[in-house]
This record gives sequence, structure tokens and C-alpha cells, in this order.
Amino acid sequence: MNLGGLCQRQRLSLLGEKKPGAAFAIIASFADREFDNEKQKESSRMEDRDCFRQGGPMRFPLGLVLACGLLNTGWALAQQLEVAPPVPSQAGPSLAPPKYLADPPTLFWVRDESLTWWIQSAPLPPLVTTAPQGTPVIQAGVLGQEGTTTVFGTERANNESRCGIRYTLGMDLVPDKIDVEGYFLILNSQSHGFGLSSTGNPILARPFFNVLTNRPDAELIAFPGGLHGTVQAEASSSNLIGAGALARCALFDHPHLRVDLLGGYRFLRFDEGLDVREDLDLSIPGQTGSTTIGVHDSFVTHNEFHGGELGAETQFRGGPFTLSLLAKCALGDNHRETKINGSTTTTLPGELPVTIPGGLLAQPTNSGAHTDNAFSVIPELGLRLGWWLSPNIQLSAGYTVMWWTAVVRPGDQVDLRVNPSRVSVSQGGPQFPAFPNNDSTLWIQGLNLSVKFRF
Repeated sequence: MNLGGLCQRQRLSLLGEKKPGAAFAIIASFADREFDNEKQKESSRMEDRDCFRQGGPMRFPLGLVLACGLLNTGWALAQQLEVAPPVPSQAGPSLAPPKYLADPPTLFWVRDESLTWWIQSAPLPPLVTTAPQGTPVIQAGVLGQEGTTTVFGTERANNESRCGIRYTLGMDLVPDKIDVEGYFLILNSQSHGFGLSSTGNPILARPFFNVLTNRPDAELIAFPGGLHGTVQAEASSSNLIGAGALARCALFDHPHLRVDLLGGYRFLRFDEGLDVREDLDLSIPGQTGSTTIGVHDSFVTHNEFHGGELGAETQFRGGPFTLSLLAKCALGDNHRETKINGSTTTTLPGELPVTIPGGLLAQPTNSGAHTDNAFSVIPELGLRLGWWLSPNIQLSAGYTVMWWTAVVRPGDQVDLRVNPSRVSVSQGGPQFPAFPNNDSTLWIQGLNLSVKFRF
């Protein structure tokens, strides 16, 4: 009988059924039967019991059993082995873009900003003075005289913080490469006022420099002995309005660093005013009733900038956080207009009021609308720290500072040199006050809180 062939067929059959344990039992049983048959055949011929124990037939079935046992054990181990999954690389952190900064497919985005900004305070000349009781009338309220104090002017007006808003709308033209945006901002207006009435105590006056005497002088508003008066002054500042359009082009774009080139158009507008009114009530001995005199000076300035703008913005990225640094500069034309108007209204007892052009500091020599255009520069720096709450919503806080050159402001247009005699002016006397057309650089700075949405 072919024992090897039978064992092989049994092994393949059982392995096909995936029962390696059963293969071992069957083959061991078959080997025992073959051993018994051989024992019966040999018993009749073997006389010595030692021959039976050491016979060759005993060694063959034992080797077969051992071979099948090893085969069974190897198969069981093979069934338990699994291919180990690949071990991820431990080379270091991935440089893939952070999840929050990987731009989703968006077309538009909008940023809503709340602004708390400051505008450089308005310069004011000395406009109202006072003097202690007992001061001679010729010295009362005159600048440089002992005891004279400025009660309105010389201080910086409208230097408190201003609230405002800025809206920016952007659109991606080429994703991650080129986009365009437009913005609009507005800051609220502000005013700084002063008002005081007196029947002579305290002394009130309006100082000026008398070009006829070539020395400081003053126009009295209230003085003991019959001159009563009221003075009101206000320095006002209108809304600061700005707008612009920019195109952005990515010069360098890395998962943790991006640099954009900016170019576009900028508009900025700012108006201010300075107004002084005085009302005098003069009692003249022997005259029934009193004479009233009203003097009004007004200075209004208007600045409107149009120009091109170039700059760059660098953005550092890390996780959901971004840090942006902005630097840009606008070059263009500042359209400037200064309006100066003055009037004096006199009402004698029993007569109708009579109004003539010219007040104290706004007279025909400098009154009117003065318009020109000047080259202006507006550099701007900005810093913004952002936090992406989700791929489409970002909160940020930042700081902005800018400078605006060649700006006209009301206080700078006041000329304290005055020819108090209108007759000499009309006859060719000293033409003062004059229009100085002074300008200065205005700074604007403040804090920004914003939320950005991507669609």
C-alpha cells in the first residue's frame, strides 16, 4: 500500500477544509493500524522479543507522526499571523496648510469692522482772554500783559476717540493668486465748544495784533462800567469718510507665509470748522436804551483726496491664527477749500439792525472761498491678529496708523494781525487780516475689531 501517497491526499484534503488539528489525529490513527499489521506478520517469524522492539517498521511510523505534528503546528501559526500595517513616518511635523487656513472654494468675502480711532487734535490760536479786576482798560485781555489768561484757544480741540465702521467686500478672481476688494469707512463727528457771559466781572476780551500800532491789542466783550457781553466759540470736526478699491496679487504663497502686492485707488475726505460769536450790550450815559453789537467770524476747511495706492501685506500663519503686517502709500491730489466769512451787526436804540461784512478776524481782506489743489501723500501702516473660528469665519483685532500731508485746518487759517480801521483798509491801508493758506500733516490712528465671513 502506498502510505506516502495516501498521507499526502489526506493532508491536502484536510488542509483544504482548514482543519490542521484533525489531520494530525487521522494520520496518527492510520500509522497505528499499519504498525499492528506489520506486528502480526512479523510475530510468527521473530523469536526474540528484543528483535520486535528494535525492528525497522517501528521507526517509520514514528518519523511520520513527528513530521505531521510539525506540519500541523506550522499551519496553526500561519493562520494566526497578520500583515502588519505600515508605520507612519516620524520624520517631523507636516508642512501641509493648516486646516483652518486651507481656503475652501469661495467667491466672495466680507469684513465688518468696528473702529475706535483718534484724529490729531485741531490747533487753535488764542481766541478769548480774561483779566483780573482792576486791570486798566488799555491792558485788559491783551496778550503779554500781566494777569491776562487765555480761556479759549491754544489748546488742542477734538482730541477724543471716535467710533466708526469700515466695511470691506472682496472677490477672488484667481483662487489663492489674485483678488479684488473695495472698502468704505466713516468716523463720527466731534466738536469742542466754549461759552461765557459777563456783566463786567470777569473781564472778557478777544485778542489780536494791531497792525496800526504794531502791538498786541484786544477787543473788549465785558468790562466793569457798562459793557456786558456774551461770547460763544466752537471748533467742530465733521465725519472722516474714506473709500477705496484694491487688487491683490500673491508674490509668495507658503503654508505658513504669504506676501501680497497691493495696488489701487484711495479716497479720503475731512471737513472742519471754527466759529466765534460775540454779543455786546453797551450802555452809554445819557442815552435811552443800549446799543447791541453782534460780531461773527467763521472759518471752514474742506479736504478731499484722490490718488493711486501701492503697498504690500505679509501674513504669517500658524494653526487657526494669522498675523498680518500692512504697509501702503497713496499718492495723489488733495483738493482744498477754505471758506472765511465775517459780519458785524449793530442795533442802535429805536433803529433797525445794520449788518456790514467783516467781523474781527474774518474781514473783507481774507474772506471768501479759497480753493486750490496740492500734491499729497498718505502712508499707512497696519497690524492685524486673526483667529479662524471655522474655515469661513474669522475674528481679528488690529491697529492702524496713517499720515495725510498738505491738509488745511481752520485754526491754521486764522490771522491775528488786524487793521481795526475799516476806513483805512478801504483807502489802501494795511490789508490785514490776510489769508495765510497754511497746511499741515494730519495723523489718524486707532484700534480695529472685525469679523470676516467667506462665501
